[in-house]
Amino acid sequence: MRLKFGATTNNNKTPAYGMVSYKVFMVSHKVFVDWYCVHIEHTRLTGPLNQTFRNLLIDEYAKLGQPRNCRVYVRANWDGSYSYFFSPGAAERLEPFVRFWQGVAISEPTNLLHMQVAV
Repeated sequence: MRLKFGATTNNNKTPAYGMVSYKVFMVSHKVFVDWYCVHIEHTRLTGPLNQTFRNLLIDEYAKLGQPRNCRVYVRANWDGSYSYFFSPGAAERLEPFVRFWQGVAISEPTNLLHMQVAV
């Protein structure tokens, strides 16, 4: 396990000027056996956020040496948002990235053939 420090306000949301307290979070290293999903949605900023996310993802994937069992799929949704599905191998190798973008564990998607491969 490793320690991770995070700044929070009294209401546990984003830090406010002059009202920051620090908590210590215990982060355990586990084997990722689940798929993870990162959902990009924001009515006005979906396009720029998606492009930023994709560029950062491709950069991180390249830094890892483009491992073979590290697949990420993307689906454009009807509402203009995007969903990225990280295979267990990708979720493990890109753990900091998935955590930063607040990925959630999901069951394996059944429609991967209808999705675009992001990396």
